[in-house]
Amino acid sequence: MSTLLFQGEIGEVKTRKDRTIRLTLESSMEITDPLELAGLFGLRANSVYVAIKDGSFKDEDINAIPEPQRMEHEKSPALRLRNVLFLLWKQQGEKVNYELFYQASLEKLINQVKEKLT
Repeated sequence: MSTLLFQGEIGEVKTRKDRTIRLTLESSMEITDPLELAGLFGLRANSVYVAIKDGSFKDEDINAIPEPQRMEHEKSPALRLRNVLFLLWKQQGEKVNYELFYQASLEKLINQVKEKLT
């Protein structure tokens, strides 16, 4: 899908526990081309780049947008570890409170690394 540029409103902004934000964009734009609509729905749950400006974009505004730096993983390593530990906790039957499991797992990992220090 090529770049999609449209006018809209910021409907809602929420902060999340992991310090990210949830941003809802609303537009009255009508998409009549089925391929364009399919392309838009195909972006759902994907990482995309967004430029927001109060007012219209001019060609020089668009040309001034820096090329985004794609990261190999969009999530931080700490968040990825937390997510993997959460899945492990679920698989093991949620026998203890997750935060206790998380802290104990981190302590175990820290001790394993400490043992390798000379």
